Amino acid sequence: MAPTCGTLPVINFRFHLISLIAVFLSLAIGVVFGSTVMDRAIVDGLEQQIERVETKADEQRAANSELSRALEEQNQFLHDASPILVEGRLSLRTTAVIAMRGIDDDAVAEWVTLLREAGSSTPYVIWLEPRWALATPADEVALASLLADSDGASAEQLRRSGLRLLSERLADGGYPPASPQIDPQSLRDNTRSFLAAVFGEAILPAVTTAAPAPGATEESNVAATTTTTEAATTTTTATAGTPDPASQVDPLEAMVELGFVSLDPAGAGESVELADYPGSEAIAAVLGGQGGQLAPDAVLLPLIQQLGLRDVPTFAGEVVSEASSEEAGTVVGPIRRSPSLSRVVSTSDDLSTFEGQLAAISALDQLTDGVVNHLGTRDDAQSVVPTPIVR
Repeated sequence: MAPTCGTLPVINFRFHLISLIAVFLSLAIGVVFGSTVMDRAIVDGLEQQIERVETKADEQRAANSELSRALEEQNQFLHDASPILVEGRLSLRTTAVIAMRGIDDDAVAEWVTLLREAGSSTPYVIWLEPRWALATPADEVALASLLADSDGASAEQLRRSGLRLLSERLADGGYPPASPQIDPQSLRDNTRSFLAAVFGEAILPAVTTAAPAPGATEESNVAATTTTTEAATTTTTATAGTPDPASQVDPLEAMVELGFVSLDPAGAGESVELADYPGSEAIAAVLGGQGGQLAPDAVLLPLIQQLGLRDVPTFAGEVVSEASSEEAGTVVGPIRRSPSLSRVVSTSDDLSTFEGQLAAISALDQLTDGVVNHLGTRDDAQSVVPTPIVR
């Protein structure tokens, strides 16, 4: 017999399809039942967490509102009490405020108001204009017109010479300078006249005349005496002579006319002639900071150095509203790192706040006594407020 072949079982497609449907149906039923039982607990837990977060957020908002209210009350108290806190601190002193154009002029005006409440005469704010950048040949020619021996000078040399001229003008206290040179011959004559009027001619040394030459006539002796007198007068005039101030121009006035500086009264009630500004023993306050239109290392720092060389009490301040700004520290930082400037120039990096402005008034007060402070919130500051001194 021929061997018989066994039949193999075949999976029916309909059976396979029904099996797949049953699997997915079971899965769907499981998800539905699971979500109705277990998901309720999850939802409840999430809702409780959201409620707790909202409660904490409400509490934090309430705390922030309370702190903001307290800060506003503190600032209002400082503003209201500032006239009493600073009264008389800078009496009989003039403050020459020199600010770089572009910084917050509202903050500058607020600080100038404090200076006046402290008794300081602050008739102007001297704004350093962008023309100091000497960006065009016309700017260089304009500045060179104020300077002697400026032929062939570079822009950097012209700017430094111009800043030196400005510092000399401020150090002189006015134009012509408050302490002009005195003719020695005039001083001697005036002293002799004063002593003669008080004590009489008897105590004064006699004025000797040269003996006549042997055989000389009276006319020749008179001629010789006249010639000698004229020669002496000529020599005295040549030695003690100074340029006639009437033939020159006030450098500060010329810089205003050429657009290198601007004078802003900033609401000053007093009127001061430019020729008498800023007067003797003035304090210089040089301000820069965020938004300034000039490079501090090219303009402000050279000016501060020149003022320091002329023994002008100098204060440098920054108006920076954002501590993270790239411009923070560009004015006060180099001064604080300088072994020489840090000993003679006071600084503050916090003139954008009212508290910092109040502290700066105390710094200027102590600067008149030779005490230097470096105030603010930066790491290189000594303190927020000056240490009290005993006078």
